[in-house]
Amino acid sequence: MNFFGIDSEYNLMRSVLLCRPSINMQIPGDPSIVLYERELNYLKVYRELTTLGEFFRKNNITVCFADEVYPVPVDCYNIMYIRDTFFMTPMGAIVANMYYDIRKKEIFYIQNVLERLKIPILGKIEGEATLEGADVIWLKEDLVVVGVGNRTNRAGYLYLKEILSKQGIKCIPVGASLKTIHLLGALQLIDKDLVLLRKESLQEDVIDILKKNNIYFISVPESYDVIVNYAFNIVVVAPKKIIMPLGCSQMRNFYEFCGISVIGQVDVREMINGRGGIGCATGIIARELLRYNVANL
Repeated sequence: MNFFGIDSEYNLMRSVLLCRPSINMQIPGDPSIVLYERELNYLKVYRELTTLGEFFRKNNITVCFADEVYPVPVDCYNIMYIRDTFFMTPMGAIVANMYYDIRKKEIFYIQNVLERLKIPILGKIEGEATLEGADVIWLKEDLVVVGVGNRTNRAGYLYLKEILSKQGIKCIPVGASLKTIHLLGALQLIDKDLVLLRKESLQEDVIDILKKNNIYFISVPESYDVIVNYAFNIVVVAPKKIIMPLGCSQMRNFYEFCGISVIGQVDVREMINGRGGIGCATGIIARELLRYNVANL
């Protein structure tokens, strides 16, 4: 790993963290107990994430597999959705605190991984405060919004706000997504002043903040691809360049009509059975920074 640091959701991606689950995991009964939609075949998920990593590497993005850094416990059932476990800043990472008890062990896992990668841990969300990484989105290099009300609570937001203030970064709470697990499921920044959004899932204060900051939006229609195939669960690898799930031709056409380049499609049909997609599985460690020089590890 050569770099860390992020202050945008769209600038050129440099390095990512992926985590393949233990193939020896066994769901303790009903899949909903571990927050899944349906039962998972962990070997298939392992292969999907390996393929995702290969795709990133072919596009000159450094990939670190967390499972190669530190063994994955067999009861970290959602660790493949690693974006939730931390929030990266220009100066280092902030470790999340998961809402559900079934995910609490992921906190200790990601802390061990970050320490072994020598990525500074600037703080941890602790106690009754909860915050998950996919609820925090960079709008500008000195401004993040936090979706409060689902997996992230106000105490978690205040904890994050205090840590970010030390870097001169403003932190604003907004209403949680109405129809998705995290804010990222309804809002994707794809360029400096342009977002994709699922308007029916967002509360009015989110739209107001976008307008106040002169950020234009493209409203994505609710469709089978979006709702069932997770076609909105994308990764922005550079301004207006994305990767998306395989098999979503309708949404691919929509994105390209809007001037967005789809540089690749990856099969994640097994992973979405656990209620997560490409965006959830990609822990972004570094992008080209807008305000700071990227820190060397």
